[in-house]
Amino acid sequence: MADAHDAAERLLVDLLADSAVRSVRFVTGPLPVAVWLVVENDAEAQELRSRSDIEDIVSRALRRAGLPSRDVEGFRVVVQSEETVTRDYEGSWFYALR
Repeated sequence: MADAHDAAERLLVDLLADSAVRSVRFVTGPLPVAVWLVVENDAEAQELRSRSDIEDIVSRALRRAGLPSRDVEGFRVVVQSEETVTRDYEGSWFYALR
């Protein structure tokens, strides 16, 4: 699964480079996968959230990367900025992702 997540991250960073996506984090568990798109600041996060094609881009990338269909069909997208994590979560992605 790690290989599929790595492949999906590379695809998404490439496909969303115009929206300043720096990295991607995945939260998995009993619920469908959550795909966290990481940008530098809050303004970039707000702009990315306003794009109407994000879920389609993420879906295509997850499928191309070979994630299981249960993850592809039920995923959710979260956009988060490093700025928010630093300000609201003391710089801890562990706390931000919870």
